[in-house]
Amino acid sequence: MEMDMFEEGKNLLKQGNIDEAIAALRAALELDDENAEIHTYLGVAYSKKNDRLHAVYHFEQAVNLDESARAYFNLGAMYEQSKRIDEAVRQYKMALEADRGYTKASDALNRLREQYAIEHHVEEGVASN
Repeated sequence: MEMDMFEEGKNLLKQGNIDEAIAALRAALELDDENAEIHTYLGVAYSKKNDRLHAVYHFEQAVNLDESARAYFNLGAMYEQSKRIDEAVRQYKMALEADRGYTKASDALNRLREQYAIEHHVEEGVASN
C-alpha cells in the first residue's frame, strides 16, 4: 500500500498535480515515516508550492534518515532559496563529504563563491577597497 501511494505521489508530482501529490505522499509517509525517499519527494512538492518551511522540514528528515550527498544537496538548495547562505554552504560541503564526486554540490559551492566575490568586490581572495 505504502509503495502504491508513494508511486502515485511521484507520478502526480511529475504531472504537476502538487496538492494531490502531497496528499498521496503524506498517506505513504503515514505508513512508513522513516522513508527518506518519501520525505525527499515531499520536500520537492512543498518547494514547488514555495512552502519553504515544510520543504526544509522534509529535506531535514531525509538527511536524518539518509546521509547521502543528494539529501544534503536538496537541503542546501532549499536553504539557498531561503537566503540562508551559510547553512546552504554547510549542506553543500556535507554533500561533498558524503560523495567527493557529487558535481551538483561542487557547482553550487563554486557559484556561491563567485556570487560572493562579485557582491563583495573580492579578487583572488583579497578585498579591494
